[in-house]
Amino acid sequence: PAQTQFFPLEMQLPKTKNKQEGEINLTAQIGTARHQDRFNFRIFPQQNSSGSLNSLVSPNSSSPQQIALQVFDPVGKTTAMLQQLGYKTTPWPSIISSTPLFKGGWGGFSNLQGGKGESSLVILGREALAPDQSLPENLQDYVKAGGRTIAMIQQPEWYTNHNFRISPHLSRRVFPVDAQHPVTQGLDQIDLRDWRGESTLTDAYPDTVKNPLKLSPHNSPWYGWHWGNGGAVSSVPLEKPHRSGWRSILQSEFDLAYSPLMELDYGQGRLILSTLDLEDHFAQDPAANQLARQVINYAATAPLAPRNSPLFLVGDGGDTVLLENLGVNYERAASLDKLSPSAELQIIGGRAKISEAELHNYLEKGGKALFLPPYPAENTAANFTPLFKEGWRGSSLGIGLQWQENFPGSLQIPAWAETRGLGIADLHARTDYGSWVISSGNNSIDNFRSEVGANGLLSRFQKGKGIAIATTLNPDSLFDPEDLPDQEKNYLRFTRWRQTRAIAQILANLGATFTRDELIWQSSNSRFWEKLGEQLQEKLLGKPPDPGFYHPDYWQEFNYGDDPYRYYRW
Repeated sequence: PAQTQFFPLEMQLPKTKNKQEGEINLTAQIGTARHQDRFNFRIFPQQNSSGSLNSLVSPNSSSPQQIALQVFDPVGKTTAMLQQLGYKTTPWPSIISSTPLFKGGWGGFSNLQGGKGESSLVILGREALAPDQSLPENLQDYVKAGGRTIAMIQQPEWYTNHNFRISPHLSRRVFPVDAQHPVTQGLDQIDLRDWRGESTLTDAYPDTVKNPLKLSPHNSPWYGWHWGNGGAVSSVPLEKPHRSGWRSILQSEFDLAYSPLMELDYGQGRLILSTLDLEDHFAQDPAANQLARQVINYAATAPLAPRNSPLFLVGDGGDTVLLENLGVNYERAASLDKLSPSAELQIIGGRAKISEAELHNYLEKGGKALFLPPYPAENTAANFTPLFKEGWRGSSLGIGLQWQENFPGSLQIPAWAETRGLGIADLHARTDYGSWVISSGNNSIDNFRSEVGANGLLSRFQKGKGIAIATTLNPDSLFDPEDLPDQEKNYLRFTRWRQTRAIAQILANLGATFTRDELIWQSSNSRFWEKLGEQLQEKLLGKPPDPGFYHPDYWQEFNYGDDPYRYYRW
């Protein structure tokens, strides 16, 4: 009596070329008592001789034999996984410098070449880097010159030392940002949750006697109790940067503001950060197995998107405030009525006065442009109406505008190249607010196409090879950083962060670069003197330190604090 017994039930499932769903119906009888239950499951295709899974892999993806992998993996877990998946790996023989304040110690990236018909990829293995070590400068040069690199999951301290904020809890439910992305093709949110097996990067059962928990002012564990790592997908979800070119592929956690898989187009190449627990789960969970293959194939073969376009701002001082807050690398045009013909990308401020003929000529030649809204102190119809009608050159694109008093934002992300990486949290408002929205565009001009997206927050215009994006996103109108958070619009602070990230993401997709793109190559130790200077400025001048990737109005004080995990155990 009262004993629990476990025993296996095994059956031979039919082979399938596609992922299939099934159902097990159970009828159990103990004495005269009968119990019925039902369990849903999924069948994944078996591996073929090339090591890939039938049909779920994109037709354009490479087999493991066509990808040249060079791996730095002192722990060995990533190499073991790659070899079991069918990839041939070449170990990287050099040793990282043991001096944390200096980069280097890796040589030979210039000699990294794939064989005939091969794609080359450098992989930094799981836990390959000490928490205080920077990514090698040689690797930075390699990526900037067109190389491809994946950094697999490292210890949580490594990410905090490299300017990321992280979730204190493991993610057990992860969602695709774009269901059509090659990395998640054939996989959905059911496949990306509750993986079989245990994650091992962090302690599953921490000893709270020897290592007491951080307590909140209410004398309870700051982040709740932690007991067990079963079913996790990512041990270290990273908060998506607000002010950088990082593009998320997967998202999770509070407000979908975190990501276990992001990519950065850097120079001519691409760096991917993965905090997925693939090495712990690939052998037991078929979805983890498939995701691991598709991440590797995507990293090795997806077309690169160089991001080094010279950027010019055709705007005034108000527009420069936004760009300075974003950390965009740009030059300012000499006047408000002339475009720079040599610039591949231009930001056109709300008070610019570009003629319709000049704009269309610029786009016809392949130029790219982002139209920003005006910047009144208050986001109201009375303040915006004269600015839109007199200053914003909506007539150049034939934009129709409409004021919406209770606007909820948007859950509809346009399927444009310029909106890659945007998730529903980036354009959704946490509460209704007043906003201008775009209601129409001009399609009457020859070879000119327009499309309104995101419930009027965005509009896309194409003429010839050129692209223009117009947006009414105006994060600076949602909150005044000079006010205390209990005085005005505190309920829109997260919305402001998301809109800031949305504009940065669109700019990055158009080719803009950011000063904070460099932070990934700099650990806290390597920024010792810079951080010391920031501390002195804060003490002597009252200037807060640079928050790095994130919006500067993040509050640490407990009652007003912005850390969502002080309340909940997710």
